[in-house]
Amino acid sequence: MNRPKLSSVAVLGSYRGGTSVVTGLLKHFGFFVGDAFFNAWNGYWTYEDVYLRRLCLECFDEREGNWSHRADFATRVERLSRWSEWARWRAVEEDACGIAGKHPTLCKLVPELTDAWTSDGGSAAKLVSVSRDAESIISAWRKSKSPNGHPWWPRGDVEDIVHDLIRCRDSSLEGVEHLVFDYERLRREPEFEIGRLADYCEVGDIRKSIAIDWYTDTCRALGQGTPLVLGWEHSANPESGKPPTELPELQNAMSNAFVDLQVSRRLPSLPLDKVLCVMITFNERLRLPDTLRHYRSLGVDRFAIIDNGSDDGTVELLLSQHDCDVYFMPHAYRSSVGGSGWSSTLIREFYGTGRWVVCTDADEQMVYHDCERHDLHDLVRLLKDSGQSSLPCVTIDCYSDRGFLTSVLDPNQQMVDCCPLFDSEGYVRLELNDPADGVPRVIWSGGPIEREMNAPCGWLAKVPLMYWKAETWNWNPHVAYPFERNFSAPSGAILHFKWLSDLSGVVGREIARNQRTYNAEKYRLLGRKIATQGDISLVSFRSRKYEGSSSIVGAGFADVVDWNNEQERIIPKLPSS
Repeated sequence: MNRPKLSSVAVLGSYRGGTSVVTGLLKHFGFFVGDAFFNAWNGYWTYEDVYLRRLCLECFDEREGNWSHRADFATRVERLSRWSEWARWRAVEEDACGIAGKHPTLCKLVPELTDAWTSDGGSAAKLVSVSRDAESIISAWRKSKSPNGHPWWPRGDVEDIVHDLIRCRDSSLEGVEHLVFDYERLRREPEFEIGRLADYCEVGDIRKSIAIDWYTDTCRALGQGTPLVLGWEHSANPESGKPPTELPELQNAMSNAFVDLQVSRRLPSLPLDKVLCVMITFNERLRLPDTLRHYRSLGVDRFAIIDNGSDDGTVELLLSQHDCDVYFMPHAYRSSVGGSGWSSTLIREFYGTGRWVVCTDADEQMVYHDCERHDLHDLVRLLKDSGQSSLPCVTIDCYSDRGFLTSVLDPNQQMVDCCPLFDSEGYVRLELNDPADGVPRVIWSGGPIEREMNAPCGWLAKVPLMYWKAETWNWNPHVAYPFERNFSAPSGAILHFKWLSDLSGVVGREIARNQRTYNAEKYRLLGRKIATQGDISLVSFRSRKYEGSSSIVGAGFADVVDWNNEQERIIPKLPSS
C-alpha cells in the first residue's frame, strides 16, 4: 500500500488551551483527526486520538517530576511519522481532505513534528497555534472536575508546564509560517475566527458552514449542561450505540497501565492492508515456533507480542524473528482481563484502528473452511464484501493417542502432528441474546477437559479475527464488543494445543503464579487429576483425527464458505431444553 500524499495540520496548545475545539473544527472541515479518542473525563470531546497520544508520550514524558524528552531526535521523528502514515491511509479510506492531530506535548516537539509530517515529499505541514491567555488556561485547569467531583488532573506544577508549553511552542514557531488562532475571539466572533482557520486550511464555504453549525450546536449543548464526552460518542459509525458504562473506565485503566509498557523491538509501520496478529506470552518457547509458522502460512504479515516476563528463551526467540514487534509488560497478568485488555489497548494505541487483527495465544491455531487454499487476505476480503467484521470460533482441544504427559513435541514438529485427535462430538453451542448481565454472547461448552475433569463449562467461544474500529474491544477472552460480532457468520475454529508433555510443569507454575481467572481453578482441577491418576489419556469414542479444515467443517464446528461470496450456515444441533 503506497502512502497517500495529503495535507496535514498540527494543532499546538496547552492542556485546557482550546486545542480540542480547534481539532473538532478541523474534523468538520473534512480532515481525518483519528477515530478512537482519549476520554479525559472533562466534560467535552477531546478529539485527541489515542494512537497519536501514545506516540507523543513515547517522545515526551509528561508525568509530574519527569517533564522531559525521551529518546533522540531521529527516534522521535520516526515515532511521530508512524501516526502520519497511518492517518494518511485512514484519510483515504474516509475520503478526507487531509489529516490533523493534537496533543499538548506537540508544543515541545515542533521541529520533530515538522520533519515527521512532511517526510513524504508533500507540502509542509500547516501549524495552528491556539492562543489563549496563560492565566485563563490555569484557571480553567483548576476549576475542571472529573465526574466523581475530584480535580480533573491534580498536580503541583500546573503553572510551570502551561508557561513552558506556550514558551516552547512560540519560540519554535519563530520564523515559521503558521496561523495564530485566537480562542477568545472564537467565543466572541465564531464565524470570523472559523473563517480564518478555513482560509488557512484551504477549505470551501460548505465545509466552513458545517463547522460553524457544529460549533454553535456544541456551545448550545454545553450551555444547557449536556454532557459531550461518553467515550462511545467518539466512535465513527458505532455498531450498537452506547456500551456498558464500565468499558470507558476499563479503557482508561488499561491506557494508564500502558505507561509502563516497554518496547523491546518495533519494526516499521504496518500498512492497513496487512494483517496483524497479537499475542500475550509467558514462557511459550515450546509452542511459539509452530504457532508463528501456522499464522505465517495463513498470511499474517506482522506479529505484535507482549511478553509478561518469560525466562525460558521466549523473548530471545521472538527477537530473532523478522516479523515480530516485541513488548514487555511488567504488570501482573491478573490485571489484564485474561490478556484481552492488554491486546485491545496495544491495537488501539500502538497500531491504530481501521485494520484486521488476529488475537490469539501461543497454544492456539485458528482454522476455517479451506484455509489451506485461501489465506487471511482472501478471508477478510470475503468478510468485507459480505458486510461482516469478525470470525467467531469455538476452541477445540487437540490431544494425542497417548497420555498427555508422554506427548512430546519434537523439534520442528507441527503440534497438530503430535496431537492430531479432537472430540468430534459432545460440544454444545448456546446463544445468549438478552442475558441478565447485559452481555450478549455465544457460549460453547464441551471437550475433553469438561468430560474428563468436570471443569467449569462454557469458556470455549472466542472471536480471534476482527476488523478494528474505534469502538472495537475484547470484552474478555471469550466475548467481543460490539456484541453483535459474537454472532457473525461464517464461523471458524481454534485448535488448542495445551495437552503436551510440559503440561504438568505448566499446571504447577500457574497454580503458584495464581494469575488466571477464578484463582486458576481449571489448573487446580487438572493438578489434582494428575496427582491422583498420573498420565491421562483423553482418547474416547468421540475422538477423531484432524485431517485439515474439512475435519472441523464435517464435525459441524465451522461453516462451509462459498468462496464466491456466499456461505451456508452449519451449526451443531443444540440440545433440547
